[in-house]
Amino acid sequence: MKVWKRWASAGVMLSAALVAGCGGDSSFSSADLRVVHAAGNAPAVNVNVNGGPLAAAQQLNYSEASSTVRVRDATYSVSVDGILPDDSVSEVLVPTNILLNKDRITTVVAMGNVGGAGDQEFAPLLVETMREKVAADSTRVQVVHASVKADDAAPTGVSVYLTAPQDDLAGATPLTISLREFTDPQTVAAGDYRIRITPADSSTVVFDSGTVALPGGADLMIVAVDSFSPGSPVKLLVSTGDADADFVIADESMPAEVRVVHAASGVGPAEVFASSVELALDNVEIVDSIGFRNETSVPDLDPAADYVVRVNADGAGAVGAPIEVSDIELKSGSYYTAIAAGDLPDVGDADLALLLGEDDRRPVATEVRLRAIHAASLAGTVAVFITPAAAGVTVESIEVGDEDPTLPVFEYQEITSYLRLLPGNYDVRVAVPQPGDNYSVAIDLANVALAGGDVVTLVASNPGGGDPDFDFVILND
Repeated sequence: MKVWKRWASAGVMLSAALVAGCGGDSSFSSADLRVVHAAGNAPAVNVNVNGGPLAAAQQLNYSEASSTVRVRDATYSVSVDGILPDDSVSEVLVPTNILLNKDRITTVVAMGNVGGAGDQEFAPLLVETMREKVAADSTRVQVVHASVKADDAAPTGVSVYLTAPQDDLAGATPLTISLREFTDPQTVAAGDYRIRITPADSSTVVFDSGTVALPGGADLMIVAVDSFSPGSPVKLLVSTGDADADFVIADESMPAEVRVVHAASGVGPAEVFASSVELALDNVEIVDSIGFRNETSVPDLDPAADYVVRVNADGAGAVGAPIEVSDIELKSGSYYTAIAAGDLPDVGDADLALLLGEDDRRPVATEVRLRAIHAASLAGTVAVFITPAAAGVTVESIEVGDEDPTLPVFEYQEITSYLRLLPGNYDVRVAVPQPGDNYSVAIDLANVALAGGDVVTLVASNPGGGDPDFDFVILND
């Protein structure tokens, strides 16, 4: 199969990519348009055509493609806005005139990394293909290499194998391509296939789709994009030409990974055990020893829906553990944060808990993503104030009720969604409500520098381990 590498100016390509949806009339000569967002650290975008918003290409997110839209072959003026955390927009492409050619499918793959260099620089790639009707018993397939992570792992390129599900790679002929390269379309019989990827100079499989069905009559563009999950650095975005029918193929053997945080005061150093009937695990120690307000990661966990996790004092074993949670599901290709929370008092009832949150660790260059987890049982229900440091909001003004909280009601064991913030310095305060609409600030985290691309989780914890104050455990992804 022939491999082509096509270049054009970033401005022209991005403009072409984002004209989709401007309409057309089949009685006129026409072109087809599609855009793929494959830039791993870029925000969602809006597209404007001839001075107005293009409804079909608003809020296009990473690893999404627009539908293929038929338009008149003509010249269009296109501009593109990046969507910022406060929902304002910043023009990333000034109005640019572009020509769409007759009887061709023009796909623009916005790829690379914001702040990258060379081939990994954020710059759209133009893929132009002749329009063709695909027979009902066939599938047309075109492959695009848009994965920066795969390029990091295999800078000399990757070999892509499309085989029958049970075929051995030894007898298969690969297609070898590098970043920003794409293939000619290839028509194959519709049916079940298996897609495997290796580095170009290696037989080691770094991506294995397992069995996938290629439907008859379909014209598919398969774009290798960055995966932000544990396991393979690549996933495959399959654009069908209809955005509602698009799908993603992940590596079939992707594990789960859990980051364990010890925020349970009164327990002392702890150990963690996992059991699963489905996986034939019986109290396997997954964390040998972890101190209060520390973290550790447990990689390469097999997915299952019936995990039992037990947390006990270091050396005490799994039996009689004060924290025991059943029926925990760990999904393939997912990151999690598990927090041993609450307090084990010398006298009285414990309020210990295990909190589990699924993580989204994809960085976005134009924003900070911040999440809070309430593991401080002794503080009760609190309010959280997140304010720009430049605003000069003081602890005193919060305590007398002069500021509105970002999170007015933040309850023990609650895990927030990720908040999107503009990069900058911030003050983060956790405050306990007092009579008369006043507050008492329990945690004062002042003048924290947060940069674009930061993904941060703040775990509010009780006093303990010799520290008399409430405090955050700060997790950076």
